[in-house]
Amino acid sequence: MTTEEALELLQKYKNHFLLYNYEKQKLFYNNIDKRKFLLEIVKILPFLISYNHIKIPGYIENYQIPFGITNYNISDEILSILFKKYKFTPSEFNSAKYSKKPLIKMISVMGSISTIAYNKDSDLDVWVVYNQKDLEDMGISPEKIIQLQLKLDKIR
Repeated sequence: MTTEEALELLQKYKNHFLLYNYEKQKLFYNNIDKRKFLLEIVKILPFLISYNHIKIPGYIENYQIPFGITNYNISDEILSILFKKYKFTPSEFNSAKYSKKPLIKMISVMGSISTIAYNKDSDLDVWVVYNQKDLEDMGISPEKIIQLQLKLDKIR
């Protein structure tokens, strides 16, 4: 297989994945739309995990994990929800610490929420993904990663 053929095949697989992911997102939002409070939680969850501020759930004093999620950008809609729900002002948002090289690579919603098995009693399972090697590269000791688990527990 030539490089060009391999790149074409890779693009084809990527397009199939993006279409599949789009359909799963549509089903997810269709299911979750019936529970407005859950929809808000899903929308602000990356922010809650990404930032550490005393006004938002999950605050940890002396938090030493690099803030943020790779390629995560905060929308005006999310800021609006935060400002309404937690009285979190724009100046406080600007003062919230964010790392240029975050530890967290991805957040994934798992379970029945994006399937036909979803029902009003379904829970919301979330995976927070980071690369173990990054801990070493960033100088984060295994003891410090416990802060991330504590933060997630507080958000729960």
